[in-house]
Amino acid sequence: VGFATSGVAEIVEDGVTGSIVPHGDLTAMKDALLKIIRDPKTAAEMGRAAQLRARETFSLERHVERLEELYCAPKS
Repeated sequence: VGFATSGVAEIVEDGVTGSIVPHGDLTAMKDALLKIIRDPKTAAEMGRAAQLRARETFSLERHVERLEELYCAPKS
């Protein structure tokens, strides 16, 4: 569960890998946390989806690939 702030939406896919709540809305944060705590099956599914997304999107290998694409791209 995270606040809708810069960068969080890149990491957390709302409803798939976690939950995003409006920035500063502590009631929404509390409700989202309680929802996850009370539903271990959904929490586990989101956790697995988050692990997969992290491996595919944010791994060291993926960062190196992106840097290679940036620096090795043909100049126009």
